[in-house]
Amino acid sequence: MAEPGEPSGSFLEHFDGSELHTAWIAQPPEGVLVVDSEVVLELGGPEPCFLARETSFARSQLWVACARPEGPGVVPLLGLEAGATAARIVASASGERTGLAVELVQDGDVVATWSDPEGWGTGGGLALETLVRDQYLTVGLEVQVRGSERRLRFLAWSRATDEPTFDQGYRLFLVTDWAPWESVFDVEAAPHMVFGDTSGEDSDGTLAIEWVRFADGPRVDAWANGKERAQAAYDTRHWWSYDGDLFVPASGERPALPHGRKGEWDSHYAKDAWVVQDEDGLYYLFHSGKPRGGVYSIGVAFSANVDGPWIKYEGNPILTARPGTAEAGLQFPTVVVDSDNEDPDRRWQMLYDGYTADPIQHAIFLATAPHPLGPWTRRGRALGPGEPGSFDELGCAGGVPLFWEGRWEVWYPGLRRFGETGIWSVGRAVGASLDTLERDGFGPRVTQQAGGEGRVDGPMRGRFVPLDDTRGFRRDAVVLLTADHVKNNYTTSRIRRVREDGIELYHSVVGFGVSTLVRQFDRASLWPRRILRAGDEWWLYVNLFGTFRGAEGGVQTFDENTALLKHSGGAPTDDAFEFDWLANPPIARGVLNNDRSSENISLVSVPVRR
Repeated sequence: MAEPGEPSGSFLEHFDGSELHTAWIAQPPEGVLVVDSEVVLELGGPEPCFLARETSFARSQLWVACARPEGPGVVPLLGLEAGATAARIVASASGERTGLAVELVQDGDVVATWSDPEGWGTGGGLALETLVRDQYLTVGLEVQVRGSERRLRFLAWSRATDEPTFDQGYRLFLVTDWAPWESVFDVEAAPHMVFGDTSGEDSDGTLAIEWVRFADGPRVDAWANGKERAQAAYDTRHWWSYDGDLFVPASGERPALPHGRKGEWDSHYAKDAWVVQDEDGLYYLFHSGKPRGGVYSIGVAFSANVDGPWIKYEGNPILTARPGTAEAGLQFPTVVVDSDNEDPDRRWQMLYDGYTADPIQHAIFLATAPHPLGPWTRRGRALGPGEPGSFDELGCAGGVPLFWEGRWEVWYPGLRRFGETGIWSVGRAVGASLDTLERDGFGPRVTQQAGGEGRVDGPMRGRFVPLDDTRGFRRDAVVLLTADHVKNNYTTSRIRRVREDGIELYHSVVGFGVSTLVRQFDRASLWPRRILRAGDEWWLYVNLFGTFRGAEGGVQTFDENTALLKHSGGAPTDDAFEFDWLANPPIARGVLNNDRSSENISLVSVPVRR
């Protein structure tokens, strides 16, 4: 994203399914955002507000806005209105309570409110309450169109506490239930979306609006790992997006694929999903799983619909671990359907991570089958550890396959020694088949970045964090703050502005002292999850993760995010991938609320035609 200078306006983005349109509008808002000669976003009125008009809502849409209440009062932050009926998110800074309320309003009266997890009801209360008043609040509105049916829901990203606790973090934390379109609107009315103060009778406050992003492209489905807290069981969650960048959960509460019952092979973990749609239209979800205290094996579930329900194959696991061998544990299946393969037993091909824990060693193995349910035949190791001193000296793990210009490419995570834990980078191997792969000789294609890292050198003031070194920090990048001597005392946020003496965040942090380490999250291990061609760009999804240690060497926290990297070269290796830091909320894996994390996100794969 281009740096527009001092942030004194609003950054606007619109993704129309093929191209991202951007504009920077200064305050006070005077002007319009024009896409393809059509005014899609109007700015005006006596107070900062954004009014986007649509006549039909023929496509699903996701709107996200970031704003900060200025002074006391109540102001509509985001909503839909038509006639005397409205659905809206209201920012409240009245009395001692600050936060967000989700309301249904009819004839000027609030007829229902929504608060997590109770859903819609007639009681009052804030859906999100914060104890600091200077943070930005990020909210979303999703309108889903399915044939003649339309429905909507609200989302909110935030987190703030008045003391350092292990559940600090800035992440998606509110997802309402779906409301039918007809419950909010007179279907004959032309609805519009409102961001900001419309100067109505119930608005006595103002907002500083930072940015607005909206997308109405085709739905992009994805699946990610999620669990409620650090030691809880892993489930597989269904996510979707309308621009391939900002993903939101398909369901606020239900996992797409839950872990199994006690005594089953996946009774503790059901994670690391890889979804394939076959030519017959059926979907197959391959995943890792294990019982508590056990080792990983690989299973599969299937569904006639991308939204599920998913049926676990009764013959699971389809590949089991082999104790005492190089396949003592199996994880991260990535599966391709090679439609033109002359050998029917090799039509379905799976790469997976086979590993040992003592000593640590990973390798990519291949298995093939005539059908996704098997039988699966192990074909041996396709790529083993690299030379001593190389970026993958301890091995390579679950590779992401790509068929490009007549041969296979596999983008894989490689592990090298780095302190006590090692660090993962992204490498590339090639081959005429997936049976035997060779490194491309380039070394790591994407590695831990030299992003910003500094220590707090003074008292924090709201959203401002004074640092001894601000080199390498970038606007809109995700950062993690962690105290050196207190385990799990950390928070995540996103950078609003970089100054010579520190960084300004999108939400307030409190309780951290001068021993606090601040690290931009590109200084982490990288694990590739998908590479694809999107328009005239190459997109690489990677899972960023790291074990962060304090001055005494103890583990302080473990955090994960999925990031999108891009370049505009003609071939996957024609240019270097760069982090795509956008003005979107981070969806961080913390210790709590991480069932809504984007850990190890993966998209749908389709059959390969040679």
